[in-house]
Amino acid sequence: MTIAVLEKYRTYTLNKQGKPIAVSLDLKNRLMQKFFSKMMEDFEDTLIALERQDEEAIPLDKVLADIRT
Repeated sequence: MTIAVLEKYRTYTLNKQGKPIAVSLDLKNRLMQKFFSKMMEDFEDTLIALERQDEEAIPLDKVLADIRT
């Protein structure tokens, strides 16, 4: 993916003041499909990490012991 491809297949929706309020990606383009898929995967991973940030860490020894049993 290059910035030129992104710019070609990306469209902004503007409000009356000319400020962007939404973005559309042309998913008919194969490169944009891949980009969107990867972007959403990264977004979902980030949300999961944020949800778990206050959980207590599990020591590696315990994880390995649980895997072996």
